[in-house]
Amino acid sequence: MNAESSFSIPEVFKVGVSTGIESDSASESAQTKKDFREAVKKAAEEYRQEHKLDIDLLTSSEFEENMAGEISNPNDELTVTYLFYELQRQYTLSEEIQKLTPVIMVARQVPTPDQINEAWIIENDWILKKVILDDSFIPALNYIVDGVQGDNLNLDILKANLDILTSIVQETRSQLKETLVNRNAALDLLAGEQQSLVNHTYAAAATEHTQAVQMLVDQKKAAYDRELATISDLENKLSQNNLALQQAVESYTKALKSFMNMQAKFSD
Repeated sequence: MNAESSFSIPEVFKVGVSTGIESDSASESAQTKKDFREAVKKAAEEYRQEHKLDIDLLTSSEFEENMAGEISNPNDELTVTYLFYELQRQYTLSEEIQKLTPVIMVARQVPTPDQINEAWIIENDWILKKVILDDSFIPALNYIVDGVQGDNLNLDILKANLDILTSIVQETRSQLKETLVNRNAALDLLAGEQQSLVNHTYAAAATEHTQAVQMLVDQKKAAYDRELATISDLENKLSQNNLALQQAVESYTKALKSFMNMQAKFSD
């Protein structure tokens, strides 16, 4: 009894087997099985080496959302009015009075333009700050309330100091002028006494009188020296007072200039 069979694995191998059943078929069957296993292993190894299986897993997701909106106000009114109009187009809106509060409006007396001055502004600044529409006027209002009075007081103090220094300088100049006159008079007296002393020196019999004249000369010279010392002291005082007066003039001028500039700025 003989049997033949064949099978194949595509692209790998094809095996044909022929078997005969005889009395000695047992040993041949074992050899056939061994050859078959080796052929299968060899074919599998060749297939593994020649072919490669790669599995790539790739996951990606994309999401994009664009939202755009535009609000326009073609009627040139407040934006909230237009938004209310848009809501009315989409929804049914109803308006009802929620609460009523009785109010009594009492008219306040409005001042005339000639009555509006710094005192009136200072008195009513808290009202003006609540109702003023343009914030650019707030600095001017604050200056009138807080700054003008201080600047006026500063100007008054500087002006008083300037007047005092001016009076001191004028008085010092008068004293210096009077002292110069006294010095000239003392100088004339000293010159006369010195001439008298010279005349008596040449007279031999006038020794006692000469000593008296010498005493007068010494007195006149001392008086003249005192006038010179007074003049030096007054000149020093006048120099210091002139310097102080100059500084006072500069301070007053600077403060007055700043005050006038602020007045002109806010008056515009």
